[in-house]
Amino acid sequence: MNYQTIKIHKNTTQASLRPYETAFINQGHFMRRIFTFILLITLTGCDVTNNLKEGIAQSQLIAQRLEESTGIKPLVTVNWTNGALSYVNLTFHKIPYEISLPDISKLAKGAIEKEFKQIPEQIVISFVINPTDS
Repeated sequence: MNYQTIKIHKNTTQASLRPYETAFINQGHFMRRIFTFILLITLTGCDVTNNLKEGIAQSQLIAQRLEESTGIKPLVTVNWTNGALSYVNLTFHKIPYEISLPDISKLAKGAIEKEFKQIPEQIVISFVINPTDS
C-alpha cells in the first residue's frame, strides 16, 4: 500500500485526504472511544478503584501496627486471587533483634487477620541485610 504525506493547502487549514484515508483515521478514533468506554464501564462495574484504595489502606494499617510492636515499619505486599487473600509479604528493612522471629510471626498473623478479616494461604516475612554492616 502506498502511503503519502498529508498536504496542507496554503490558504486553508484543511488537509487533502483521500476518502479511504479519512475513513481509516475516523475508524481509529471511533475504536479508541469504544475501547475507552468499555474500559470505564468495566472498572466502574467491578469497583476496582475502591477495592484498590481499601487494600492500600489496610496494608498501611498492618505496617503501622507492626511498627508499634517491633519498632520497624515493614513494607507490606498483598496478593488477592478471586477475592481470597492468597499471599502477604512483610519486608523489614533491618532485623529487629529485640523480638524473636516466632513473636514477629504471631504479631504479623494477628495484624493481618484483624485488618483483612481472613488468613492468607501464605505469609512471608523477610529482612533486608546490608552486606557492609557487621
